[in-house]
Amino acid sequence: MSFKYYLPFLFLFHSYSFADEIKNTQPLFFEKKPEIKPDLLITPEKKNLSIGISDMDVDPSECINLSILEKDWNSLDICLTRYKKTDNYDEILYQYGLGALYYNKGNRNEAIELYQSLLYKNPDLTYPRFDLAMMLFQDQRYKEAKSEFETVKNTLTPQMQTLVNQILLTINRSEKWNTALNFNYEKTDNVNQTSDLKIITIGNATFIRSEEDLPQKAEGFGYNINLSKDTNISKNNYINISTTIDGLYYWDNKDYNEQTYRLDIGYKNKNFKRTWGITPFIEQNELGNEHYNSNYGIIFDFNTKILDKYQISTNLSHIKRKYRDETLSEIYNGYTNSQVALMIYQPKLNFILYSGLDAMQDHLKDKSESSQSTGLRFGTIHTNNFLNIRADLRYANRNFEDENFWYNEKRKDKIYETTMTVWQNKIQWKNFTPKLNYKYQNIDSNLELYTRNNSSFFLTIDKTF
Repeated sequence: MSFKYYLPFLFLFHSYSFADEIKNTQPLFFEKKPEIKPDLLITPEKKNLSIGISDMDVDPSECINLSILEKDWNSLDICLTRYKKTDNYDEILYQYGLGALYYNKGNRNEAIELYQSLLYKNPDLTYPRFDLAMMLFQDQRYKEAKSEFETVKNTLTPQMQTLVNQILLTINRSEKWNTALNFNYEKTDNVNQTSDLKIITIGNATFIRSEEDLPQKAEGFGYNINLSKDTNISKNNYINISTTIDGLYYWDNKDYNEQTYRLDIGYKNKNFKRTWGITPFIEQNELGNEHYNSNYGIIFDFNTKILDKYQISTNLSHIKRKYRDETLSEIYNGYTNSQVALMIYQPKLNFILYSGLDAMQDHLKDKSESSQSTGLRFGTIHTNNFLNIRADLRYANRNFEDENFWYNEKRKDKIYETTMTVWQNKIQWKNFTPKLNYKYQNIDSNLELYTRNNSSFFLTIDKTF
């Protein structure tokens, strides 16, 4: 059985698998959008054969082709060894089978390099070039994949050209700027996030707090506008650019209006299994329409699949803070380090569970405001045709380094936080999707002045394009 005869069957086998799956590659997001994606290529289940293909009485070349079609990789390994010793040995068939074996046993770089070498020597081979393009696409090497697809497209059947056009459209979209908009209605009874304690007793002294120092009401709206782009510069290497404007506008308490301008420019390395990146950033914050403080720093993030349904996601950051007001700068200037580690479990495409640890260290000029915190969180995301739900629970301890000015005692907080978002995909207008949100925070401090709790329902409207 000749190699050229069987290649079209192998080609159709792979391409139909991709066509069935391409519509389900919409990523899921939570918090700062770590991506959780299914494999782009879903291969059919291996058939249960009574005996291995390598045990059948077939020609070694046919044994190679049948092993690939049936996804019997152990038999393929044996068949390749036998085929290499035959008189009608064909180097092209051998390398094609060996590349398939490498790829499906997880040695994807070796498979890609082998197919690239094969095509360098035999540039007119159609189906190995298509398979190479698919490998590069799945490995997120979009620049190379695009070149291979454009080279091979005109040699394929009309049906396969349609498939390639779909993939090229996906690649082209990934190269464009992405815009995300978020608007939400805000109404709060504690915009200044302070305790409702009116009388403070410290030793023999009693202090009565003014109305301005007590929780204040505010009503308005929040907004977030983000423009971002990932550019594949070579192989698995990307340059990421992101700019964000984020703010809160209260029409009845404008002293607490907030606005943040942020720019991120960083490097990412992405493949089918893991993503990591280093991103410097700078941001400026305004409060009440006046410059409040400036932050700059660097973020390292890492996400990898460890098993078929499990991923680990980590995030490390270092942030330098500088306040404009002289009094505030003497207290709050300094830097913050933070660490987050999550274990993500995705048993189904539309269902995610995650849990993890987080820590933060504030190193400020005023040691009584410097602190260290550790937290534990759990969360879930579930989507279906009826209702989508995202929920997160967090508990943390925060311990301050020095004695508090008012109490001559070190402050210790216990923090309880809950957030929940629900939305319905069918309730939208021109891809603007309303989402109902609930947020709760309780800070239980050993110093009564710092004990407080906040809870609110609010509506957000999101759009990504």
